[in-house]
Amino acid sequence: MKTRPAPSQPARTVSSSRGFTIVELLVVISIIAVLAAVTVPAVSRGVVQARKMEAQTNCMNIVSAMDAYRSDNNGVYPDIDGRGALALTGGDDGIVLDGGATSSTLVEALVGGDDMSTAAENLNGRQTSYLPMKSQNSNGTSGMDLTTYAFVDYWGNAYHVYWDADYDDEVENPLVSNAPAIKRGCIALSQGAASTLALDMTGKDARDVVKSW
Repeated sequence: MKTRPAPSQPARTVSSSRGFTIVELLVVISIIAVLAAVTVPAVSRGVVQARKMEAQTNCMNIVSAMDAYRSDNNGVYPDIDGRGALALTGGDDGIVLDGGATSSTLVEALVGGDDMSTAAENLNGRQTSYLPMKSQNSNGTSGMDLTTYAFVDYWGNAYHVYWDADYDDEVENPLVSNAPAIKRGCIALSQGAASTLALDMTGKDARDVVKSW
C-alpha cells in the first residue's frame, strides 16, 4: 500500500521585534558624544585658521598694492599723512583703514578705476587698479565697503597699514617697542580675534594678531 508523503509544513519565521535595550542606547549615545567632542573643536580650529588666512591674504594684498603704487610713481608712496591707532615714533607713516576721510582716499586711490573722487585721483591720476576689490559681506564684517572704502577683517576690525615714509628701507615694528625695524617698505596687520591691539601684547592676543611680515 502506497502512502502519501506528509504535506510539507511552511517554515516558521522568527519575528525579531525586540527593541534596543537601555544599555545599548546609552552606548550609542556615548559614542556620539565622544565623536562630537573630538570633531567640534577640530572644525572650530579649522574655521578660525581659514579666517586668519583670509586676513593675511588681505594684508598681503594691501602691501602689494602700496608697493606697486610706489613702483609706478618714481619710488614714492602715496603722499598722504595719517597716524593710526598705533602711532610710530619715527618717520614712518601709518593709518587705519576704517573709512575715515584720509584712509578712504588712500584705499579708493589704490582701488583705482575711472570713477574716483578728486582727492583719490590726485593720488592716482593714471586710475590704475592696485588693490583687488572685494565687496563687504552681507553681515558687514569682512571685506571692503566700496561706499566708505573701509577695509575690515572678519572680526570687524579695520586693517592697519604702515609704510616707509622716510625711505630708509625699513618700517618700525608697530607691535613691539624697542624691537628691530622690519626690513620692508610697507607692512600691514589685522587685529584678528585679539581683544585689543596695543604695544607689547603677550599671550593669546599677541598670537591672534595677523601680520603681513
